[in-house]
Amino acid sequence: PVHLLSMEDLYPGWEGLAASAGLLHDWVLAPLARGQRPAWRRYDWERDRFAPTWTHLPMDPRGPGVLLVEGCGSGAASFLLDLLVWVHAPEPVRTRRLDLREDSELYAPHRRSWARQEAEFYATHHPQERADLLIVNP
Repeated sequence: PVHLLSMEDLYPGWEGLAASAGLLHDWVLAPLARGQRPAWRRYDWERDRFAPTWTHLPMDPRGPGVLLVEGCGSGAASFLLDLLVWVHAPEPVRTRRLDLREDSELYAPHRRSWARQEAEFYATHHPQERADLLIVNP
């Protein structure tokens, strides 16, 4: 089985990119490394807080399977990952995709702040340089 976890579930608000890497480690990756079932609290963007309930990685009789974590913050330098994939898209492509999102109006006021956080994260953790696979989207 393949399970998907979006980092958008872990960002603690619009200024939370740096903190999300620690949450991914503490709530998901460290429990997995110990052979435990990971659980996380999804961030509720409308209420600006984490949900009170925990989301657990589904149990599957075939075993734990694969956990695919997508999003900025998932490639922090301190993580022991089986595979790190970097997907690069030029700025105009990323901007167009942001504009097409359902929540683009909600996101719009935070674009500069988020871009600053991304730049800081990339400068600290260098996920593109550490990637096992680089996908370039022209």
